[in-house]
Amino acid sequence: MAKRKFDIFSRAWTIIWRALLLLVVVLLLLRFVPPPTTAFMLQSPYPVTQDWISIDELPSHVPLAFVSSEDQRFPNHYGVDFA
Repeated sequence: MAKRKFDIFSRAWTIIWRALLLLVVVLLLLRFVPPPTTAFMLQSPYPVTQDWISIDELPSHVPLAFVSSEDQRFPNHYGVDFA
């Protein structure tokens, strides 16, 4: 009886570790390969085509505009806005 309990425990840990390993592999893969679709593409009734570009290809003001859309005082403080 004790061996069976150990087998179930061992099998559960094996499944958990394999699932965790699969998750890490998928996350690493998506780090270097652009996703095939996004939630915005799926919700649109019209076909959406997007071309993925490198951040180096963006105009220089776009990254600051993106950050400023979330925090308008970003250029005026040192990373933490206490206001």
